[in-house]
Amino acid sequence: MLKPILFSAGAGLVSGLFFLSLVTGSIGAVIFTLMASLPLFAAALALAVPGATIAGAAGTLLVGLIGGVETALGYLMMVAGPPGLIGWLVLRNRPDGAGGTAWFPPGLTLVWLAGYGIAVFAVMLLLTGGVDGGLMTLLRDQLARMLTAMAAGQVPMGDLWSMIDLFVMILPGTALAGWTLILIANAALAQGALARFGWALRPGMRMRDIDLPMGMHVALAGAIGAAAMLGGQLQFAALTAAIILSVPFFLVGVSIVHVLAGRMRSGWLFLTLFYVLLLITNAWFLAVVVVFGFIEHWVGARRRLSRS
Repeated sequence: MLKPILFSAGAGLVSGLFFLSLVTGSIGAVIFTLMASLPLFAAALALAVPGATIAGAAGTLLVGLIGGVETALGYLMMVAGPPGLIGWLVLRNRPDGAGGTAWFPPGLTLVWLAGYGIAVFAVMLLLTGGVDGGLMTLLRDQLARMLTAMAAGQVPMGDLWSMIDLFVMILPGTALAGWTLILIANAALAQGALARFGWALRPGMRMRDIDLPMGMHVALAGAIGAAAMLGGQLQFAALTAAIILSVPFFLVGVSIVHVLAGRMRSGWLFLTLFYVLLLITNAWFLAVVVVFGFIEHWVGARRRLSRS
């Protein structure tokens, strides 16, 4: 009984230290901050809800003692909360009727994670609601101070303000989408490490098994349509939701590439080229991957490739 508690508490303390390392200002600290949820996922996936609760509480307490209440609340919402939620979801199971176990599907896990990201954005809107202009104005003022100092005399003011307006519209969505992908990567790393040592409570999840419900298609299409037709704060909110909701479809698109690579003799080279393109190309390539993930529900490319 004592070992699981110590493991969970230790995971939380390591996570808190990773999160707090950002205050050192070093570039290497950014990597540790991005990995702050990894120990928490290890506790959640190895010890279920009790492990996630103890680890999250230990990490939040440490961050609060060193960084203050506001920092602790940010840690709880952005780092400690998701592993607890995802750990609870993915460990849910029932008999499959054939003598095996049916685990909570990865597609629905991504739906919940996207919903969590939208909830975080809603909290950000509420917290900045007392400011004239809200979150948009705060972002615009911060970006204006930063970019005008960086591009003074190099970019015409009209172009600079157009750039600032664009960044304001996409910054929360892209930041939360990136945060979601980092959470997923940490969860996968934790599951892989636990499986290697025989501590994982459920089998690993394959990308090719990600299937999204039709409701997600409707939600994404609705958010994109609202962002195209509305303006101001409503357009800002709809566009942010659309970007967050696109993450599960992006992963479906990536899974198609993985299945296709599995059919090739030099599939590793194809995957390497694909990920290099993801890193060096603009947002249009990402959008193409999302589109392929969106239409996969009707096309069934992974199923066709697996049978060929």
